[in-house]
Amino acid sequence: MLKRSKNAVETVAAPSKKERESGIELFRIIAVLIFIAVHYVINSGLLAPDGPVYADPLSWRSIYLLEFYSVTKACVNVFVMITAYFMCKAKITQKNSLNYSLKSFSTKP
Repeated sequence: MLKRSKNAVETVAAPSKKERESGIELFRIIAVLIFIAVHYVINSGLLAPDGPVYADPLSWRSIYLLEFYSVTKACVNVFVMITAYFMCKAKITQKNSLNYSLKSFSTKP
């Protein structure tokens, strides 16, 4: 930002905004979507002992689901680490911590 004075032009630093880390945020969104997909595979019964994966373990579908499950299971850890990274960078004040505590411990009927 430029500020004019009588004799010269001075440069004045603009107030800095909080920088967004969009690459990490995008990675977190992708991790959430894969996190949801992993829970779908787990809770759908596909990996149950009497499910279709273990009925024919050498089919392409079974191999794909088992590989998908094993590779994408790491996204849960990635999501937790990225969330912890953003929480560590957040400014913690007494008001914020009290507000969070009241929200987390309050129960609604």
